Parts: sequence; C-alpha cells; structure tokens
Amino acid sequence: MSQSRISPLAFIGEGVELGERVAIGPGAVLLGPCVVEDDAWIGAGAQLGAPPEMSDHVQNAAWAGELAHAGVRIGRGAVIREGVVIHQGSYRATTVGAGSWILNRAYLAHDVLLGDDSTVSAGASIGGHCVIGDRVNIGMTASVHQRTFIGAGCMVGMSTPLARDLPPYVKAYGSPARIHGVN
Repeated sequence: MSQSRISPLAFIGEGVELGERVAIGPGAVLLGPCVVEDDAWIGAGAQLGAPPEMSDHVQNAAWAGELAHAGVRIGRGAVIREGVVIHQGSYRATTVGAGSWILNRAYLAHDVLLGDDSTVSAGASIGGHCVIGDRVNIGMTASVHQRTFIGAGCMVGMSTPLARDLPPYVKAYGSPARIHGVN
C-alpha cells in the first residue's frame, strides 16, 4: 500500500508535513510545526504538537495557525499508540527516532530527543530536555526527570523514578533508581 490512511476524524493542523504511507487514527490531533516521516503509525486520540509546558513561553494556538515553537519530528516507521501526548520543542524539535514505539498514554515533554528503535512503554513520562539514546527500553509507568541523559541500549525498569544520567548499556530500576548490571 503506497497511500496514507488518515481518519476523517483526525485533526491535521497547519504546518504539519506527512510522509508516505502514514496512518493516523480517529481523534488524533497533530499541530504544526510537525514532520511525520514515511511509514509512521499514529493511534487514535494521540496528541502531537501542543506548546511546550513552560511558564515563560507563549501558549500559542497552533490549531489556529500560530506556529511559534520548534515543533515535533516523528521518524520513519515510528509507532505512536493511543492517547500518547508529545509536546513541541522550545528551541529544538521534540524528536521520536526512526522505528521507535511510544506505547499508550506515554508522555514526551518539550525538547526530548528519543533515539532510533527505542520503546517508551505504556504510561511512562519523559520530562523536558531529556536525551535518550538508540535502542533504549523505558518500562511501564517509569518517570524520567527533566534534563536526564540515558545512553544507548539502556533498560529502565517498570515504575522506576529516574533522576540521574545513565551510561550506555545498563539496567536501572528501583526507587531510588540504581544500576543493576549490563543490559
């Protein structure tokens, strides 16, 4: 199939660029600026592109064409499941890497950079300005503090509150989070 499949019940705002073979479910809201690359799948009720939640930034009405922020970029083949919320970046696009999966009810705040082939599990929350490497797995309902760095190949355990940087290829879990060996 070479055509995109976009529900007539989805809202696609000004400044949204869609690649080829993109699927967008009913009730999804995509606000610009936003780039969705080829073969991405966006589930019902997903919300991409609300302004950054920063009290010193304007709360623009992107649905009315006010494109004041740095946007969102969804990589090729990424899967954004139902109820996901991804906010625009304040100075760089909030980015979901190619082949990554963002599972239902997950949240990515402004300016997050998520690497390729990573998974953010159901209900996980990622604070603003986080940088997350390739092939990272963040467990269900984990919460990652703003400005945290997670190296490539890491595993963050289910329900872990992560408030420290992680070097590449480690497993971290518990409360407080501790490193428990190589992933």
